[in-house]
Amino acid sequence: QKTKDMLLGYGIKNDMHVIPTGLELSRFEKSALDPMKLYDVRKECGITDDMFTLIFLGRIAPEKSIDLVISSLPKVIETNPNVRLVIVGGGPGLDDLKELASTLDLNDHIYFAGPKDSTEVPYYYHACDAFVSASISETQGLTYIEAMAASLPVLARFDKNLEGIINDGSNGYFFNNQVELSDCVLKLMHLDLQEMKERAYKDSRQYGSE
Repeated sequence: QKTKDMLLGYGIKNDMHVIPTGLELSRFEKSALDPMKLYDVRKECGITDDMFTLIFLGRIAPEKSIDLVISSLPKVIETNPNVRLVIVGGGPGLDDLKELASTLDLNDHIYFAGPKDSTEVPYYYHACDAFVSASISETQGLTYIEAMAASLPVLARFDKNLEGIINDGSNGYFFNNQVELSDCVLKLMHLDLQEMKERAYKDSRQYGSE
């Protein structure tokens, strides 16, 4: 819809229909994963059972606003230090983010996993508790849907393009700034997430390739 609106804004008057990219959602079923490999991924990321773990997965570049996610963590840690952020992906912004993590004394709370093959991606989703992204440069939000297919609630910076994918308070939360993100993380940490996970999974079904 975001792209359609942009084209209309350019004055293009052709008949247009918005058709989402169909995803192969079965790849993200937990039943399709090797339990030992999932255990190894959790160990690699430094995740323990008492931690609440967020994941960002995507290209590491300034337009993804991952610095906002990192900068939200100190406020969370003041209240509950058992939080971890796993960042999966590569790109030109990686070194700057590592420097920011060090500056904010967050090295014990952030794991940079680097780029991963598509076959490994579902393991990283399932190793974590919720997906987070502060990007407002997406046109389809495919990683949000992948995360939901892996039963992860989503914390997303509000973007009109995500309306209908993220249902605020049902399968995740929208935030607009760093302070709101910190509050959303703390809210999730104190919830029984099972119901929200089930809704996220159910809502992802409409984007299957079928």
